[in-house]
Amino acid sequence: MTADEITALLTKAGFGPRDALQGLGDADITLREQALGVTFPRQYRELLRAIGLRHGQFALGSDVFGARLNEDADGMGGENDVPVTLPPGMVVFWMHQGYQFAAFTCDGNDDPPVHHFLEGRGWSFNHWPSLSAWFLGDVEAARKYLE
Repeated sequence: MTADEITALLTKAGFGPRDALQGLGDADITLREQALGVTFPRQYRELLRAIGLRHGQFALGSDVFGARLNEDADGMGGENDVPVTLPPGMVVFWMHQGYQFAAFTCDGNDDPPVHHFLEGRGWSFNHWPSLSAWFLGDVEAARKYLE
């Protein structure tokens, strides 16, 4: 999905008017990549271009696309005595209420599988077959929640 398709989908699904959604520019995306020492997958770059700064009512109660989510995930493990060690190249892109997060590995795949970590249960690898599948599933779940 392109940034324009993502924005159109979220607007149509009722997550806010177009001006409630704001993406990051390419320079800011590159700075985030450099900070993590990775190259983001194409699909993640498109999500950041569409809603990397503001995402309207999508993902309420969650932190999405934040620059410090990897650090927060590592901190979560320390706070809860759950060994959370992110492998090299893994990027946390979604965290909910500080007890669960989703991540993908930057390995050259344009639309990588998404892994899920839940406090008390640990990892569920390849929980979603792709980042776009995670996004579409989360849009549907959030849309039902707003009804």
